[in-house]
Amino acid sequence: MATLDNNSFWDFKGIEEYNDGKLLIRTPYPVALILISYLWFVLKVGPNYMKNRPPLNLRYMLVAYNAFQVVITFITFTMGIRALWNVGLWHTKCYVDEDLEKRLLVQFCLMFIHVVVSHYISECRPAYYLVSSVCFNTILFIYLFGDFYVKSYMKKRRARDIANAGKMISSNITSKSSINYIINHHKLAGKVN
Repeated sequence: MATLDNNSFWDFKGIEEYNDGKLLIRTPYPVALILISYLWFVLKVGPNYMKNRPPLNLRYMLVAYNAFQVVITFITFTMGIRALWNVGLWHTKCYVDEDLEKRLLVQFCLMFIHVVVSHYISECRPAYYLVSSVCFNTILFIYLFGDFYVKSYMKKRRARDIANAGKMISSNITSKSSINYIINHHKLAGKVN
């Protein structure tokens, strides 16, 4: 662990093991141990302990817990509304269009690049498992949004272009020059011999 003094606080770059040295980040074993202990207590120890005992009366404890949750939720909601009021909504309408998907694809690509580059050039690297999971998630979202974009916009645009071309051809089919243009166009493309 690096030592910090007041003069060098803003210059502190950290050491590579700074984040990896934390208890629950160092290895997956502590989290796995907590999960296994919880499941063991809930599924085995707890039921055996309570087998010949009357159920505990947790009514007042649950009422207090629920009241606490309501208060915390109200405070969080109020802070969010104040932040929106002070900063303002950056858009007053919801965008569900092609531009949003393009922005999201760019955002996920930039996030992926940022995580990978940060991992390789940073002196205070995040944990390998964190980098791997973020990379996996960003690649997954790039795939999902890319697939949605292609299915929603590219195929519709192609179908719309074909329909417009068909309308243009059908509206001009009566003129002899349009028919000659179509035949010559197909000859050049190798479709008609």
